[in-house]
Amino acid sequence: MTTKKLLALFFALIAVIVSAADLQLYTEEYPPYNFKKDGKLQGIAIDMMELILEEAGTGLTKSDIQLVPWSRGYALVQRDANVCLFSMTRSKERENMFKWVGPVAKTTIVLYALKDSGIKISSEADIPKYTTTVVKDDIGQQLVGKAVSDESKIDVSANNIACVRKLYNKRVNLWAYESNVGKWVAKSNNFDTSKLEPVYTLSEAELHFAFSKKTDDATIQKFQQAYDKLKKSGKFDAIMKAYQ
Repeated sequence: MTTKKLLALFFALIAVIVSAADLQLYTEEYPPYNFKKDGKLQGIAIDMMELILEEAGTGLTKSDIQLVPWSRGYALVQRDANVCLFSMTRSKERENMFKWVGPVAKTTIVLYALKDSGIKISSEADIPKYTTTVVKDDIGQQLVGKAVSDESKIDVSANNIACVRKLYNKRVNLWAYESNVGKWVAKSNNFDTSKLEPVYTLSEAELHFAFSKKTDDATIQKFQQAYDKLKKSGKFDAIMKAYQ
C-alpha cells in the first residue's frame, strides 16, 4: 500500500473516531429494554449499547446515554446529526427516516384492554369504535393513526405510565403499546396485570438502535460490526437471559 493510501486510510479512521465520539445517545423508559432503576440506567438495550461503545472504541460509556421523553428523542434524531435513539421499532414507514444498527430483539405491538371491558377486536375496522391511548410519536400512535381517521378517538399521552393509568381508570378503552413493555410498566406501577389482556396485534417487527440520517455511514458500519462481533460471541444472549 502506498504512503498516500495509508494516509487516506488513517484520516478516514480518525474521522470515524471523531464522529463516534461526538455521538449523542438518547433512550427512554421502555423496560426491560431501557429504563432507570435506583438512579442507574439498565436494560437489555442499555447493556448491549454499553458493550458496543467499548467494542467500537468510541470512548463513550453508559454514562453518556441520556434518558429523555420519547417525543423529544424522536425529534432530535430526525433533526440533528450524530444522534442515536433506542430502542426503536423498525417499521416500513420509518425505514428510510433513519440508519439502523441491530436488531436488539423481536417486538410485538398490541392493543391492550381490561378483561372486564368485553372488548373484542377482530380487524382494524373495529379500532375506531373505541378510544385508544398512545405515547406521543411512539410506533403505537403511528399504527393506530393508520386505522383511525377521527383524531378524537386517539388519546396522546406523554409517557407509558400516563397510558396505563388512563386504561386502568377507564378513561380510555384501549392502549397501543409493546406487549412485553406494557406488562412490565403495569406491574412496576402496582397495577394488577391479571386484569390486562392483549385484544389485537398491530405489528410484529424488531427493535433497533436508530441513528439520524446525517450520521456518517462509516460510523454506522463500525457500530454494526461491533454489534455483529458481540452477537457472535454470545454476550448478547447472556444479556437477554439476565432480564428474563
